[in-house]
Amino acid sequence: MNSYGSVDGLPCAGSPSILTGLLRDELGFDGVVVADYFAVGLLREHHKVAGSNAEAASLALAAGLDAELPALDCFAELPAEVAAGRVPMELIDRAVRRVLSLKFALGLFERPYVDAGAAAAVFDTPAQRALARRAAAEAVVLLANDGVLPLADDLGSIAVIGPGADDRRLLQGDYHYPAHIELQLGAATTPPESEPGTGSGEPVGTPFLPPAGGELGLGMHYTDHVTPLQAMRAAFGEERVVHARGCDVTGDDRSGLDAAAAAAAAAAVAVVVVGGRSGLDRASTVGEGLDAMDLGLTGVQPELVDRVVATGTPTVVVVLSGRVHTLAGLPEAGALLYAAPLGEEGGHGLVDVLTGALPPSGRLPVTLPRSVGQVPVFAGHRAGGGKAMFHGTYSDGPTDPLFCFGHGRSYTTFAYSDLLVSATDTGAVLEVACRLENTGRREGVEVVQVYVSDLVASVARPERQLVGFARVSLAPGGAATVRFTVHPSRLAFYDQDMQFVCEPGEYQVSVGGSSADLPLAATVGLGGGKSPYLQREVVATASVVEPA
Repeated sequence: MNSYGSVDGLPCAGSPSILTGLLRDELGFDGVVVADYFAVGLLREHHKVAGSNAEAASLALAAGLDAELPALDCFAELPAEVAAGRVPMELIDRAVRRVLSLKFALGLFERPYVDAGAAAAVFDTPAQRALARRAAAEAVVLLANDGVLPLADDLGSIAVIGPGADDRRLLQGDYHYPAHIELQLGAATTPPESEPGTGSGEPVGTPFLPPAGGELGLGMHYTDHVTPLQAMRAAFGEERVVHARGCDVTGDDRSGLDAAAAAAAAAAVAVVVVGGRSGLDRASTVGEGLDAMDLGLTGVQPELVDRVVATGTPTVVVVLSGRVHTLAGLPEAGALLYAAPLGEEGGHGLVDVLTGALPPSGRLPVTLPRSVGQVPVFAGHRAGGGKAMFHGTYSDGPTDPLFCFGHGRSYTTFAYSDLLVSATDTGAVLEVACRLENTGRREGVEVVQVYVSDLVASVARPERQLVGFARVSLAPGGAATVRFTVHPSRLAFYDQDMQFVCEPGEYQVSVGGSSADLPLAATVGLGGGKSPYLQREVVATASVVEPA
């Protein structure tokens, strides 16, 4: 599926250099390219490189776009274009051949229909739910913790607060099933069991999600989802967990804030789940086509967190959202966690981390800025970037992010030592090894990350770039040797002649727990000449973990 956008003025859907020269010739793709819904029509309507639907279809087909999905629009003009001699039959044959080859490879001619009985037997199985729970737990990132986590077994009452605490709708991303049902069925909703901010019902304005295994109607099925509140009650008991919604994800209704603050004040610990609503409609706060001018939490959620923290009750804040937020005020809570929508077992996965049943092991795949004014801020900025000229900082604050790429804390501590790096030339692999030790009292998972900096290059290169990582689980006092094999194609870049090459020279190899926490570093030299590579020849870094 191609992008809607353009690169250097070339719309992807109509560019032979992108869909054929880059995608097929350089990257080695041999499958079918399909339009992303409106991509062909946008050549006329948006990019204005075609004067008609017929011209747009001709451009897309010639570029290498094989099928217009999900329905014919511009491609409906192709029969007439072929008959008029404006589109060669060879282009039609090329696209048809690719589509038929894929269908043959999938066995669709031998078995064109789904076996409904067999499909039902492998849908939402216990093994799948166990995998979903583990995936959710491993996706949770512990950003900060003053010791309130993991939650002790003998806690008194626990207040579970916030719009994300008991809303199954917020556990899914913007391309999930309910989001598309919302578009198909409109704003069909059921009223909540009580007023916003005080009850445990579904929030106003969200589609009705039925109980376990229920039907949405028209034969549309929605699996049961476990919310953080349900999982907390399963872990600690119904009588110990008090719930107060506090507020909605959007809107200025503050009527539930007092009840939320009172619940927190009376509890031993407060867990506040805030975030965003992923979807495709205007009621959502994050999703395709839902750009935002501000990165703060929406509605009165920041005020909800402030009210809870002000009670003095140890507070855990969980940000459950599909986009980056500025969270500069939230680290004042006892613990701060970030997670993208966690899916059907999201509540259990989150609580597994909160209780320490599983160690926190998620790491940030993005950089979290202090302010929207820092955007763009990212780990791979070019040498000399990432800071203000002359003074190094903004006139009104630091340039470093609130939480860097790769960041994530644990319930234990790790020590790095004994870095070994060996390299020869631009045609041979780099060998990187280090010793990792769990120096704390709990089992933990560390994500060992390897970064490389090209110290002197022919073009401006990234300050550092991630070239490999490995998840390492260690018992208290345990140690391991972690080895990485970095292929030189991982160091390749486009030089002044736009050739994708690995250059000889000096490189710094750094190893640590995040892009800003790299305790080990060594400089190595690569000899030889420039080694050319193709994008399809880039080799993934291999890692091996050996007991030390």
